[in-house]
Amino acid sequence: MTAFLAIPPQQFKLVLDSVIWAFKHTMRNVSDTGLSILYQMLQNMASNDAAAQSFYQTYYTDVLQHIFSVVTDSSHTAGQYAIAALLAASAYFVCGMCNVLSLQCSDTVGWTTGTACRHNKVSLH
Repeated sequence: MTAFLAIPPQQFKLVLDSVIWAFKHTMRNVSDTGLSILYQMLQNMASNDAAAQSFYQTYYTDVLQHIFSVVTDSSHTAGQYAIAALLAASAYFVCGMCNVLSLQCSDTVGWTTGTACRHNKVSLH
């Protein structure tokens, strides 16, 4: 994981885009490999609070959008268990159950810090 933390953001985005391409692929083995890599990335991010903070603030909504595009695409019938595990793991971190993320919430919309704030912040994206 430390190798990912050492590369510039543009190169990390290229790696992440490659993983997204893989799990969106219609060939089962390619898709399964992409899902496995993404799941491992999420697990590894959890071990480094600073990396998780940056990763989830920068890439979470993009990754989530692509995951849901696979779930709703009828040509992707395989890997549903892995996708469910990915969604559960990412929701676990974002909802603050392990205090990985601390999102900044605007007082102008009437939210406070904590779980309600995280829920509302994610639901807007």
